[in-house]
Amino acid sequence: IINDLTVTGGNGVGDNSGSGGGIHTRGTLTLNRSAVSGNTATFFGGGIQNLAGGTLTLHQSTISENHVASNGGGGGIENGGRLLVINSTISGNQANSSGGGSGGGIWTGGPVTLVNSTITGNAAAGPSSTGGLYRSGSAIVTLKNTIIAGNTSTSNTWADVRSSSSPGFNSLGYNLIGQNDSAETFFPPGNPNVNQDLVGTSGAPLNALLTSLQNNGGPAD
Repeated sequence: IINDLTVTGGNGVGDNSGSGGGIHTRGTLTLNRSAVSGNTATFFGGGIQNLAGGTLTLHQSTISENHVASNGGGGGIENGGRLLVINSTISGNQANSSGGGSGGGIWTGGPVTLVNSTITGNAAAGPSSTGGLYRSGSAIVTLKNTIIAGNTSTSNTWADVRSSSSPGFNSLGYNLIGQNDSAETFFPPGNPNVNQDLVGTSGAPLNALLTSLQNNGGPAD
């Protein structure tokens, strides 16, 4: 368990000789009231790489302004294990991938639970890239009271969420999804929809009315 720590200026030396810019883990790690910001990786996990077998929990924490330089995924977080994000923000991260599918905020091949959290302002470059959250394999991403909006992708689709296959995403309600392209089955458009989610499309994206991250002097709740 790590409390009240900032991890910054890291350059990934983990798996593939250049992953996990700030943190590279395959164990059990909890970050409370912490920030992982301004780190760089060559391949995967500009901020954090959580390998298969690992369990990563973020609570009242911020993952921001991290960068994957080339042909990789997970500008903020690359997750192959289990990931739990509570009352946290993932913003301003970037992933570049010549192969696509990069996931500017999060790339995951393992199960993820997001509660009371925000993924916004992340970017991905490359064919078929996804700015916010890219889900691969058979893992399920579960969301409740979470915002994924205002992310960008040079592919001009899949700005916010993308699922490469079923089972995909599980909504527990009260989420805001800016663009649902490739995830329409899991996030049908509506204001609200049957799950009490607010969901937009690429033709009519929802604006979450968020600004860039700022230090306003208070704690992250």
